[in-house]
Amino acid sequence: MKYTTVAVLCLQEGAVLGLTDPQVATRSHALDSLPSRKGWYTATAPVQFKIGEEIQIDGDLPPSLARQLQASAKARRSSADQANLQS
Repeated sequence: MKYTTVAVLCLQEGAVLGLTDPQVATRSHALDSLPSRKGWYTATAPVQFKIGEEIQIDGDLPPSLARQLQASAKARRSSADQANLQS
């Protein structure tokens, strides 16, 4: 799911995330690409994100990140649409 940072965010080594090319360019020293998934990377060192940046994280949002990330508007609409379909 796509999230927007609402506070400065630091993700530790081992985090798997989807990033844009400009985001990767400034953090390439701390990322390894996942060959099976275009645009997805594993952090090899801590990586930081400024307020307002969008990142993708698979699966459920870890509780430890809940205060620093907010589901992007498009992701919130998609989740709401899916919930309406299941009702």
